[in-house]
Amino acid sequence: MRQKHWLILLLLISVCVLGTNFAIASSIKNRKPCLCDVKLTPYKGKYPDYYIAYAKYSDPDGDIPSKIVVYVDNTCYPLGLVKIIKKPYPGVESFEAFYQAAIALPPGEHRYYFYTEDGRGKSDRNPRYGVVKSPFVGVRRLYNRAPVLKEGGALRQQGTDRDHYVYSVWYYDPEYYEDPSRPPKEVCVFVDGIKIPMKLHKGTANNGLYLVDYAFPEDKLRAYQYENEEKDTKRHAFFFRAVDADGFCTYLPEDGYIQGPEVSLDENHPPRLLDPRIEPPLGTENMTYTYYVTYEDQDNDPPAYINCVINGKNHRMKLLTGLKHKGIYYCKTNHFYGTQHTYYFYAADGRKGETRLPEVGKYFGPAVVK
Repeated sequence: MRQKHWLILLLLISVCVLGTNFAIASSIKNRKPCLCDVKLTPYKGKYPDYYIAYAKYSDPDGDIPSKIVVYVDNTCYPLGLVKIIKKPYPGVESFEAFYQAAIALPPGEHRYYFYTEDGRGKSDRNPRYGVVKSPFVGVRRLYNRAPVLKEGGALRQQGTDRDHYVYSVWYYDPEYYEDPSRPPKEVCVFVDGIKIPMKLHKGTANNGLYLVDYAFPEDKLRAYQYENEEKDTKRHAFFFRAVDADGFCTYLPEDGYIQGPEVSLDENHPPRLLDPRIEPPLGTENMTYTYYVTYEDQDNDPPAYINCVINGKNHRMKLLTGLKHKGIYYCKTNHFYGTQHTYYFYAADGRKGETRLPEVGKYFGPAVVK
């Protein structure tokens, strides 16, 4: 009887101990595993090279991963155990190990992330969100990521031939954006088929804004107007092109062109020539004679040329004082005795505006004596 009581007592004690252990075990929260030091190397290569995925796995509860993989372009590649750093044993629960996998990838640009599960409902992802952009796989040589042109356009959409038009575009090279020694070979805009080089305005050569200030050639606009008499305005077209340090070419837009700006011919007024004179008006063969005339243009156009024709010979005149579009011009020459000298002036503003002084005939002088 006494032995039976002892058995019942031992059974009760065992049940209490098991219940206590179960309560303690159930009260301990499962902790999250950690994926760190992950990488997929090399950063760039060529087909059919292999790329190695590395990951360090650790779990504070000593859980061995039930799943550890890398997703490349949403394709799952499992990683294999390479080396255990710390095994779980009494008193030290954590587990750490290195995992890796060799992966063959097709040519192109790839994206990846790592993922693991501890088998008890906890998981980890690296990076926490998003993907890592690499590796970049070339066909027969290292993959060259194409430069990017964006935010391109003309700052002015309407105007006249007197206005200047600023074209801008942002250039970015993902290969060399941190390497100033590898600038692009060219960044340019094609306006009506005319190639116009652009200059860096701000940022760096491989990650910056390029600009060009352009004035439309008046003769081309006027020719368009003559061909299309019913239209006073010409709509232009343009596109951008860039060539990186490796010779790779990119366009914006990729095909076609961007329309604009609309440019009309402004009304032009011919220039005026005023106040002609010679100094001195009377002299000898040994003296130098200076011819003066005042040039004025209502539209502020400087002269494309301004000349003085002396005794039938053309003499180019230079600005003496004032502004190019409103100033005094001069030229110098010598004369012989015994000849009646004549002269007249003529000028053009480069926009089909021309003038002559006098309008007809010639001036006489200077008088040269012995």
